[in-house]
Amino acid sequence: MIIDRANKKFRQNLANQYTELAKLLKNINVDSSPITRAIGELKKDDFLPLSTPTSWGYSIRNLTFRQKPINDIQYPNEGNLKSVKISLDLTVNGEYNENNPNLDPFQNLEFNLVIEGLTKRDIKHILCFHLDRHPDNSPSDHAHPVYHMHVGGHRLKSYSGKNFGNAMFMGSPRIKHYPMDLILGIDFITSNFCPEVHKTLRKEQAFIKLLKNSQERILKPYYGSLSNYFGFNQDTSNTWKANKIFPQLI
Repeated sequence: MIIDRANKKFRQNLANQYTELAKLLKNINVDSSPITRAIGELKKDDFLPLSTPTSWGYSIRNLTFRQKPINDIQYPNEGNLKSVKISLDLTVNGEYNENNPNLDPFQNLEFNLVIEGLTKRDIKHILCFHLDRHPDNSPSDHAHPVYHMHVGGHRLKSYSGKNFGNAMFMGSPRIKHYPMDLILGIDFITSNFCPEVHKTLRKEQAFIKLLKNSQERILKPYYGSLSNYFGFNQDTSNTWKANKIFPQLI
């Protein structure tokens, strides 16, 4: 099967963006080697994850940010922690359509965020977030937004038998959340858990450009569909400020 020419160009452009992203992360002492795999998959013409000429995709495994104990941690007490590790696994794929940029950019998305805290007594604590795309035409007994995030995920299974105290983990609620690629994911992680890294990246015009491209490609059709549903065709600039509703916007 021969890759579509427009899709090849799109994938090459995305690979170039991720190459730039890897350099920015390396400059702030974040191991960017997990991004190498994604770049390779994007550049490989015969890697067509949906078995169509217009399909594209990539995977990230264990992209890690290390952080001093975060003062927002409620348990265990911040003073009892000596380190925090935040790890991202991400798999996405979709169909590239150059004639309609407002289509959903993904067919599949799985975003797993694992936060591990290590106490001074070497006791490990864990918190997981899982974001995915619900398969089309797949029935569910619960409210199931096509893109949704919930606390938990498959990583908790490796902690089977651990004492979580009085905590209970459920698959619900599945909270509506915007889809995230690698760049949006890194901005989400750093803006919520790594404030100094976030400030450093936001000072880099190269990162701002990368982030703006992802927001335009992914967030614009997502939020545009909601806006259209409610009939917001007129100017709404004097209502709520967008960056108050969504602080990550640039």
